[in-house]
Amino acid sequence: MAFWLVTPHGRRLRLTHGGLLLGRHGRCDLVFSDSKVSRHQAVVRLGTAGPEVFVMGTGVMQRNDAPIEGIAALGPGDVLTLPDASTLAIEETTEASSGSTCWVLQVIDGERIGLPGFPFTVGGGLYDDVQWPGWPAAALTFRQAQAALFVETSTPAGLNGRVIPIAEHQPVSHGDLVTVGNDALRLLAVADETLGATERVGSTPGIDRVALQFLPNGGQLQVWLGATVVELYLSELRFSLVATLLAPPAPSKPGDFIDDDALCRRIWPRNNEKDRTHINVLIKRVRDDLVRSGLNGFALLQRSPGGGGTCFTLPPDAVVTTPGS
Repeated sequence: MAFWLVTPHGRRLRLTHGGLLLGRHGRCDLVFSDSKVSRHQAVVRLGTAGPEVFVMGTGVMQRNDAPIEGIAALGPGDVLTLPDASTLAIEETTEASSGSTCWVLQVIDGERIGLPGFPFTVGGGLYDDVQWPGWPAAALTFRQAQAALFVETSTPAGLNGRVIPIAEHQPVSHGDLVTVGNDALRLLAVADETLGATERVGSTPGIDRVALQFLPNGGQLQVWLGATVVELYLSELRFSLVATLLAPPAPSKPGDFIDDDALCRRIWPRNNEKDRTHINVLIKRVRDDLVRSGLNGFALLQRSPGGGGTCFTLPPDAVVTTPGS
């Protein structure tokens, strides 16, 4: 199961144990301008028993029209009303899982820890799925995207002896070794019979359809995976990259590699100083956005051999729709 915070405009933000901060401060996850809202009004997060809200501000907040204070449990369909009358809804979706293997973490002393659901965090925080003394909160976050597994770090860490960039998703596979300080965890894909009820990791349907919707300062990407629809909002430059790859200038078509120079002209039409370096940074950020939404960003956004071009990988029969098409 996955839980989402839905804005009045229909955009969905996934709830994690780290939570989403609401308030007037510019570093909040959702920023409000009305002075009735405190700088740090509330945190909506995924607690041990499900979604919950922690009210910190002085303004009155409501759950389903009833005032709440401190920590209050939330459920699918609940509506939060902020002091400025803005409303946010809680939504639940089912994440398909099938197949014959599941993921476990093997500690260096041989102990095994199953990953029963995603995102799955390991760290020293109160709400981490596995609490590891001496580690910062959410030191490691594991996410499953289209049957692939990824790790994101919030602290210096290594993967098979190389440094993992902080806050960037890295694909991992069976046998990989993740290290934090002197501690080491090995990832294992294990047959489900050995772990009983542990959540299975399986294949997901291929992409049937992709739709683009242009919005102020960005846009929405919708991806159909069989009966599942994944929706995510991308900021302006990131959406421009995806839109150029999925609706490229003629004679290119969706799925073709688009040259870096052509991408730069589309994304930064009035700045001829942008180059491959800026494209690479943008690709990393879009891949992270895709993985967080449950899509394998590393498989979908691919660079041509040797670099110089990028494509959004699609099956031959996938349909791409844009406004007006």
